[in-house]
Amino acid sequence: MNGLILVLYLVRREPNALIEFPFAWLISIVTTLIPFLYRPIQEAFLLELLGVGYYLQIIGLVIIIGSLLSLRGSIGIVPANRGIKKGGFYQIVRHPLYASELLFFQWLCLVQPSVFNFFLLVLVFACNTSEAGSRRLLINDPGYKLYMSCIRYRFIPGLL
Repeated sequence: MNGLILVLYLVRREPNALIEFPFAWLISIVTTLIPFLYRPIQEAFLLELLGVGYYLQIIGLVIIIGSLLSLRGSIGIVPANRGIKKGGFYQIVRHPLYASELLFFQWLCLVQPSVFNFFLLVLVFACNTSEAGSRRLLINDPGYKLYMSCIRYRFIPGLL
């Protein structure tokens, strides 16, 4: 997955517009670095859920990879307009990469429960759901307005 992110980042398109709001940059950088802070725990917790948690992490990882492949050359750390993505997982929800990361880290917290890991999960959720200024960048794009009218849900079809 990390190799795919690196390749996509290196071959990405130049943005038509890049967010200049400093808080959006801060949120984007924090969200990118948080996964490196998760820590394993020594003791087992809810052994019967460990197997389920690992399988759900794999599902989250597969969706992350599918979302990255759907983005192709539009990946970036900070919000930018590199064209509106409408294919792949972006036909289902507007932010499948954020949704799949949340699924992955939610189940990571189930199999590696700690107050610190849970705090990181809440922080990632808050950062991802804030969309860190990306609405300010795309909201005036007629293509994005049309996309929002067609794809109603941001993270979970039928719910959120």
